[in-house]
Amino acid sequence: MSALENELITLFRKMDSKQQLQLVENIRKDLEHPSLSLGAWLQNAEVLRARLEAKYGANHFPSAVDILNQVREERDDDILNSLRR
Repeated sequence: MSALENELITLFRKMDSKQQLQLVENIRKDLEHPSLSLGAWLQNAEVLRARLEAKYGANHFPSAVDILNQVREERDDDILNSLRR
């Protein structure tokens, strides 16, 4: 057993039962659902984008820039309308 393993076991034994159970549960969840790397997340996002484009067409969804421009236009309209009152 490595020094790190011995240290972990020692620290685990210092915990009360409730803390031990919580730690074991957290470790179990991590093992069942490991976190995605950025590369894996990006690959999943690209697969989803390809499926959505195949289903709805390439121009069905607005880009982030289009959405930002729309928000800016609405804000500008609100400002102009408040000045006219």
